[in-house]
Amino acid sequence: MTEETRLYLAAHPFAYPLIRLIARLGPVVRVPGVGVVVNDAAVARRVLMDPRFRKDGPGSPGDLWTPVLGPSVLLNMEGAAHATLRAKLAPLFTPSSVSALVTDVLAQPLKELSARLERGESVDLVHHMRLMAGAVICRVIGLGEISAGRALALFAEGERVASMVSLRTRRLNPRQVAIAREVLDGIGDIASAAYRAEDPSTVMGRMRALGLSEAEARGAAGAFFLTGTETVATFVPRLIALLHDHGAGRGIDLDLAIEEAMRVTTPTPVMLRSVAEPAHVGGAPVRPGDRVLIATHNCARAYGPFDLSRRHPPELRRLWFGAGGALLPGLPSRARRDPRRRLRPAPARSAHRRTARRPRRPHPHLRAPLDPSRMIDIVSGVLDVASATPSRTALIAPGGAPVSYGTLRERVLTIAHALASGAQGEEGFGALFAVRPGPDAVAMALGAVAAGGTLVLADPGLAPEVFAGRMALTRPRWVLSESLLYLLSGPLKGPARRRGLVLPNLRDPFPHARHLYTGRWLPGVPAGALRLEGLPAVQAVPLVHDHPAVVAFTSGTTEQPKGVVHTRRSLSEGLRLFTEAVSLGPEDIVHTDQFILGLPALIAGATWSMRGRGDYAQELAAREATHAFSVPVKLHELLSRTPSLPDTLRCLLLGAAPAPPAVLRKAMAAAPSAQVLSVYAMTEALPIAIATAEDKLAVTEGDLLGAPLPGVGVRVAGDGELFVSGPHLAHGYLGHDPLTELPTGDLVRLDDQGRLVLLGRKKDMILRDGVNIYPGLYEPAIAALPGVSEAAIVGLADQETGDEEVVLALTTTAGYDERALRGALPGLVDAAALPDRIVTLPELPRKGRSDKLDRAAIRTRVAR
Repeated sequence: MTEETRLYLAAHPFAYPLIRLIARLGPVVRVPGVGVVVNDAAVARRVLMDPRFRKDGPGSPGDLWTPVLGPSVLLNMEGAAHATLRAKLAPLFTPSSVSALVTDVLAQPLKELSARLERGESVDLVHHMRLMAGAVICRVIGLGEISAGRALALFAEGERVASMVSLRTRRLNPRQVAIAREVLDGIGDIASAAYRAEDPSTVMGRMRALGLSEAEARGAAGAFFLTGTETVATFVPRLIALLHDHGAGRGIDLDLAIEEAMRVTTPTPVMLRSVAEPAHVGGAPVRPGDRVLIATHNCARAYGPFDLSRRHPPELRRLWFGAGGALLPGLPSRARRDPRRRLRPAPARSAHRRTARRPRRPHPHLRAPLDPSRMIDIVSGVLDVASATPSRTALIAPGGAPVSYGTLRERVLTIAHALASGAQGEEGFGALFAVRPGPDAVAMALGAVAAGGTLVLADPGLAPEVFAGRMALTRPRWVLSESLLYLLSGPLKGPARRRGLVLPNLRDPFPHARHLYTGRWLPGVPAGALRLEGLPAVQAVPLVHDHPAVVAFTSGTTEQPKGVVHTRRSLSEGLRLFTEAVSLGPEDIVHTDQFILGLPALIAGATWSMRGRGDYAQELAAREATHAFSVPVKLHELLSRTPSLPDTLRCLLLGAAPAPPAVLRKAMAAAPSAQVLSVYAMTEALPIAIATAEDKLAVTEGDLLGAPLPGVGVRVAGDGELFVSGPHLAHGYLGHDPLTELPTGDLVRLDDQGRLVLLGRKKDMILRDGVNIYPGLYEPAIAALPGVSEAAIVGLADQETGDEEVVLALTTTAGYDERALRGALPGLVDAAALPDRIVTLPELPRKGRSDKLDRAAIRTRVAR
């Protein structure tokens, strides 16, 4: 593996493998949720030069940056207007003007850097290039003389804005737009002041003299700020590393070396275009509104590794800058030569090369050096962040107490050492996990997996025979619990049951099991049990390897319990999909009691706020949560009491059950500045697709699930059942062959945008008069009608004919009118599916931890 590949993997551990995988699928690949991906340089150049593919349509750079920069910048312009503005800007970057700018700004920093190298000192080249790039941009926008601190701060602000965009980003959400405008308005104000000063010695003054309007000058300053800083700061260190690794020294043609390094490093790894007219991309038909993603990195890397003797073919030349010249003040031709000339007197030595992950937000050192012998996963991902930022808050306990990353790391490693020692070298030992949500639960879960164990999740309320059957299958060697639960499942078992709390036998679930508990000692704790708080601290990091990490039981009988087995790798892939899909960063605070969202928060360096017993909305406000997760029915109950959520919230995720239109509308009204997302996932595949509330409400025929997430494979069988595959898929079911594809039991269709639309559950299908009726196709539209809160369609079998009576069960709100409802139904429901009866209920019965509709109970309640 080359250093360049390691760098890309560290910077984009999910997106980079995906892009490289897509390269193997062909020159042009249609990827649901992303667009038409181009991996061939010749095809890419044709797209870039074809006016039918634009920068100012849906899904294009214009969609991203126009709300921030305005309509008149090169990033989002086409046609004559683009050519006119580019012609106005061209005189600003002639060789003589660039040389003067670079000499003025960088002469002293380069002199100091050369002196340090000549003395044999080690230097952080990335830091110096960030400083120089920031200094050049400061001068361009009109700041005049600046300090090193100001230059670095400006660079960090540029990173902050640019890092908001990922492969799947089609437009910035309102909060991101507000953040970007705050940053760029400050840049624009500086540029405007310099523009108005009419000083011809400044770049802004020259823009005025060249006939640019103030708005155009502000837009150009913002565009240069976004595109120029990071390009030079990342490219120059990589150029020098490539020259060093390939033994290049004096006498090389530096211009050719720079071009070849540009190909390998690809300053613009992907480019976006929007289809304005019907066309073909490499034989693939596209239509207006489609998005074309040019995988510039794949196009360039197809020509092999770094090679100074290589001459680029015509289709490849300057492809990474849009197949033409680039106006980058951070990378003018003379500036490219100066650093190498200054460095020439001192032989280059690689004393320490750090591969740091490119941050989503302005925290540039979240990742420790990437060790190829270690798999970045749910455990090492958290430990790496903790090593780099030990003082940052990792967790907020349900009661409000903060726990630092350093403390979490120490607990995880201590627990891992204790469990591994107690397992006496046994590979894949089971660990029955029965700990309430909290910091200790997180530490114990991660510690067990780090030690090579498999967590067996214990559900409260299991019948004794079912619990015994599961223990016989999993044979746990450890029990991880808390002293209070030992008390309530032992000495106080009777009183607990009378209060409705049924707990499994934790004291002796399997012969010779050992125990690790948290909390102070209480009666019922087994003799010889280890207490978490009494373990000696350990700092040794266990080796990472893939193994079964979790067994989660979804359903089953005593004889055949159904346990879903996830490995470290499958869990990690699922968590990373969440991390990318919801754009988590170090400054975020994620309020949830769900591991599936809490762990991605930790891997991203964010703070996981754990839900307490207080009012949910008040907790969100007190903890300044930016992200939150809720089951739809629980959110509905909350918003009935508290109709507004704090304005710090920018992402509200709904999952574990379908989100009815009424809940979506309430959520959008309660958090108008937040993006409301509905997550489609299964225990065996976490997650599958995510849809916005706006998109779901716009679909009336069925329940929109969203486009499959990158890397998630979907197949719709002949009967409409959805099958799912991908690296996030569980290994399989306990005691069964490995899974390669998951039959979901959901009936779906793919719409014209490649999105999944749920029609219903296969087992919920109703048969009447020889017609198959899928309730999920109609229920969302009915629930969206005035006066209707929820809707469920069930079938009641006729024992004599085998046909089914179709019954529509409703819960209603003020303003419900059954006559108006009946009048509206023919416009929403196919004639063959119209209900025979309509029944209103106080509430629709639900079941399970996710509060899904209990259709069997509904059938019982509506039966005659």
